[in-house]
Amino acid sequence: MFSGRRVVLRGSLLGLLLLAACGPDARVRIARLEGAQAQPPTDSPATGTAFGSLHAYRRLEIEGAFGNLRAPLLRDTPISVRDVSAGTPGSVVRVLEVDAPDGRSGAFHGHLDLTEAQLGAYLSGDWVVVIATEAHPDGEIRGAFSP
Repeated sequence: MFSGRRVVLRGSLLGLLLLAACGPDARVRIARLEGAQAQPPTDSPATGTAFGSLHAYRRLEIEGAFGNLRAPLLRDTPISVRDVSAGTPGSVVRVLEVDAPDGRSGAFHGHLDLTEAQLGAYLSGDWVVVIATEAHPDGEIRGAFSP
């Protein structure tokens, strides 16, 4: 009789616990990944989303998901965070861990302890997540962490 209330209550409590785990100082930014943002742009139907959670002491946690890539992921640097502050395709800051059994859809995660310069680049929106494939080694899709 009360099972519906329990589910809502459990879901609400879980949401509160997750928010509390981020801490009051965590700042979350979202990057929407798509082919139009790749350099050079692609007409890929793939999409993805990355979440960057900045915690105290300049620790950045990144996680996300992607799907519908046209080609399999690149082996060496399939998903990376890059600094594009110089207006270039970007230098790799960190290669992220990937879980993609079929090589075309999956999830990724990683963390960095930022230097002062890296913190400035991240906060100013100069960091992007790039998903590179065999057909597009410079990135089939990409997206910037919006300030």
